[in-house]
Amino acid sequence: MRRFASNYVFVVLADLARRISTVVLGVWVSRRLGVDAFGVYFLAASFTLIVSRLSYWGLDQLLSREVAKFPDRAAEFLSNFIAVRAAMAVLTVGLLGLVVRGLGYEPATAHVILLLSLTIVPDNVSNICQALYIAREEMSFLTLTSGVYGMGNIAAGIVALESGWGLEGLALSLLAVSLLTVTVNLVLIRWRYTSPLRGIDLAFCRRQFRIAFPFVFVSIFYILDNRTDVILLSKFSTEREVGFYGAANTIVGALTLLPFAYRTSILPVMSRLYVEAPAAMRRLFNRSFKYLFLVGLPIAVGTTLVARPLLTLIFGPDFAPAGIVLQILIWSLAVLFLNVLNSRVMVVADRQDVIARFLAGVLVVNLALNGVLIPAWGAVGSAVARVMSTLLMLILNLVFIRRELLSFEVSSYLWRPVVASAVMAGAVLTARSLPLLILIPVGGAVYLLTLVLLGAFSREDLIVFRQIMGQPAPQVSEPAK
Repeated sequence: MRRFASNYVFVVLADLARRISTVVLGVWVSRRLGVDAFGVYFLAASFTLIVSRLSYWGLDQLLSREVAKFPDRAAEFLSNFIAVRAAMAVLTVGLLGLVVRGLGYEPATAHVILLLSLTIVPDNVSNICQALYIAREEMSFLTLTSGVYGMGNIAAGIVALESGWGLEGLALSLLAVSLLTVTVNLVLIRWRYTSPLRGIDLAFCRRQFRIAFPFVFVSIFYILDNRTDVILLSKFSTEREVGFYGAANTIVGALTLLPFAYRTSILPVMSRLYVEAPAAMRRLFNRSFKYLFLVGLPIAVGTTLVARPLLTLIFGPDFAPAGIVLQILIWSLAVLFLNVLNSRVMVVADRQDVIARFLAGVLVVNLALNGVLIPAWGAVGSAVARVMSTLLMLILNLVFIRRELLSFEVSSYLWRPVVASAVMAGAVLTARSLPLLILIPVGGAVYLLTLVLLGAFSREDLIVFRQIMGQPAPQVSEPAK
């Protein structure tokens, strides 16, 4: 438990560095160049994210899972996957160029998209290096390289924008940072583990491609489900609507660091327990579900209450109309807290094919909802579609896990966070005249105090917290016979 907690902290710090850089750059673009330019920037970032996941081919998840089980095969996986990733990244960047040209965007918008997409090549290689850190549970290296990437992006982006280089100059600056980050990763891998470039074993690559094939659909369907709405908005609505949706999505994306860090940290632990200790695996799932729900629900409730002033504080008064978008979109995050746990269970059980089928169905539903709701409601329609599709994925996952993989009991965990969130909401509404930076911690304190008073933390929870802090669990003496 202590090692898992340490890994989680390092993963949170790594993800935090990246997400802070995303938020800072978005805010700087919005304040320096306006809502429409921010819409173009967010559209370019969305295209880059979609195409990069297409070239991932699930190799990072496969490497993390397999090397966690068989550490002596790290060099074999790493050297082959780095070479494959670089080649696939170049191929997908070329494919994106054809797609963007076919969609008929304005030349300036298309140019920004293509320049930013060049970061895919170095970023994809860095991702494989970081998958090895995860497999070896040395998350401090993940934090180090992510820190280089995040701080570099902030510094380079601000210099580009303040120098008047516009969005094209910003894209080139971010490319330079990506090249620096991949260099740091390769040097660190060579120093700590092995030479990252040992040649390609084509037979090995073919085998791994077949194994990773379901991961491809998982990655593609997931990212399409989360970013296709941006592209549809850009074609059926205005850049201003894309800017509003992008601002709300940036805040939600920053908050996803908590569930995503948990997902990353728990994969090697679940991979071992699934094989060695199924009963412990079941206990870990139940406890994780409880903790993720305890955290996700109050974040959604609190953000709903302060959405408009929060957007105004971060992005400026021009983004106040996006408040209703954030109030809706934040509930997809509450569901995501639970979905990341479900996906890890299915991955370690080698049922990523089921995830892919579920995601394909959810993607169809999401596209249909966006097609109906965007013309009528714009960014608000996209937010509604996102929440509904995410909720559908949660239902499908839970039904499958309960029927096919492991039994769980979570109903007893739910009512206390619901009551505590309601008490918190009342306190926030009562004290809404307070400054936002004071109101948020006050609401959090009320929520935590209410949980304690309701007895939300059991004796087993306290033992877990003691173990995380490095204190021995209390010994229970057996009764005399």
